[in-house]
Amino acid sequence: MGLLRSIGSALLWMFQWAALPMTKLRGASGAGKWLRWVAHIVLVAAILVGLGYLNYILELEKVLRTPLPLLRQVWLPLLFAMIYGLALWAWRLWKTASASGDPSPFPEIDRVWAAAVESLERSGVDLQQAPLYLMFGRPQETSQRLYHSAHLPLVVPPTPSEAGVPFRVSAARDAVYVNCEDISTLSLWCAALERQRAPRRGVERTLAASDGSDDGDFGSVESGALDLEQISSPGGTALAVAPALKTSSKAPGSATLDVLEQQLAQLAEAEASPATGPSARRKAVLQPAVAPAAPPLQTAEVEQCLLQLRRLCELIMEARGPFSPLNGIVLLLPFSASDNESDANHAGALLQRDLQTVNEVLQVTAPITAVICDLQQARGCRELLERFPEEQRQRRFGLRFPKLAACDSPNLPRLLEQGAAWICDRLAPPLVYRLFRTGVDSAGDNYEVRGNVELYRFLCELRERRPRLERILQRGLTVDSGRLGYFSGCYLAATGLDAVREQGFAAALFPQLEELQNRLNWTPEAIHRDRVYRRWTILGYTAIASVTAGVIAIGVWL
Repeated sequence: MGLLRSIGSALLWMFQWAALPMTKLRGASGAGKWLRWVAHIVLVAAILVGLGYLNYILELEKVLRTPLPLLRQVWLPLLFAMIYGLALWAWRLWKTASASGDPSPFPEIDRVWAAAVESLERSGVDLQQAPLYLMFGRPQETSQRLYHSAHLPLVVPPTPSEAGVPFRVSAARDAVYVNCEDISTLSLWCAALERQRAPRRGVERTLAASDGSDDGDFGSVESGALDLEQISSPGGTALAVAPALKTSSKAPGSATLDVLEQQLAQLAEAEASPATGPSARRKAVLQPAVAPAAPPLQTAEVEQCLLQLRRLCELIMEARGPFSPLNGIVLLLPFSASDNESDANHAGALLQRDLQTVNEVLQVTAPITAVICDLQQARGCRELLERFPEEQRQRRFGLRFPKLAACDSPNLPRLLEQGAAWICDRLAPPLVYRLFRTGVDSAGDNYEVRGNVELYRFLCELRERRPRLERILQRGLTVDSGRLGYFSGCYLAATGLDAVREQGFAAALFPQLEELQNRLNWTPEAIHRDRVYRRWTILGYTAIASVTAGVIAIGVWL
């Protein structure tokens, strides 16, 4: 019995060595991979030599019928080599077919994605054919504000609907939107920024209402409580523009500018004399201090978010292959991100990390559209929206950028600077000046004049924030090696709750995304990988054709 056990152990040991490197020797976990390969090659060579000797001893060349003497002499080793090759190929095929992959490090992301895909299938949205857009950042409170402001009909509402999920997937009939709410560093920081700013905005609204405003709007100004210094921005932008307005009396639209100067003079006179009559109010002007910088994300939070974002991109690639994994990226930058230099720098740095992760995993360069949300928080924006014609509020408020060639990538920072300057200094002023009104109400209240001042404050707000908006875009969209994508445009949008006074300029944003969905390019890494795969494919087909031709030739010869 012991002899049989010893023979069985010896045969098992020989089988383990013969199976190398498909299996590892028992107790040989410390052996290197190269050692196993050497042992395997030596064993296979020994088997071939032994079979050749056996072929010679048994005199098989006298039994086989073939016109090739060499084939009769090596028939047994050749038969083993063919069986060995087929066995190795079958093992590789079995390993590939039965591989289940490593368990996901983020099962919650897998669960949410599976639920979203199921919702898309129930609604008849083809995930492979419909354009897909990634959204980084968020407006005030929730990303759904943008959908409401744009009046976008969704066939799949944000899914899943429960709170605390890492991301949500929405879909219109012809597009899919993935809101990276908690797995994007920019989105996570925007949520922290909103938690810090929300109490401050509530206090400002309360103080504005207690100072005698009719409606309690932030930034409303009392009659007889304003001068030019209060209108000017902290950086002095408005004061620098005011003299220029006086010297351009012959320019088109100078009548409107003259009316503005007269109204400002009237308010300055009202400041010098006490207000009387039923419209007299307490002199109080809100002068909010510069908002403190939001706390930056910790390194551990950033790395965790990027790993989760990478996992989401992998799931998108698996679901949409072999087509392009995405058709565009939408940056939802909150207006409060430009409150100070520190916030602008941090937002740009986080945006850059998110875009780099997407490029590394998806390996596609897609159009990037920036939307400055929460424009209703700007001083005077509500007055602007009230006076703006309804049909004009459905249009875009911003600039569409031209597509740069790869050789022009170093010019992108300068182009971003010029684009922001054009929006704030050339696009906004003519639109705002046309909304100025004159006249008083039946009680002698200069309501229209105060509205004009609010509009002027809106212009000052844009000019004062322009350098910080430039900083966010320049730092977020450019790297030392070039650019992170094709920047298609920058737009402003009011995404509040009130459809009349807090929403505007968002309805035409999504049709713009549809126009740009095919402006895609594979990254150099993706092109190189495709070339490698093509090379190996051609080599494999060539080997198969050669072996097949050889077998046919041998069969014909025999």
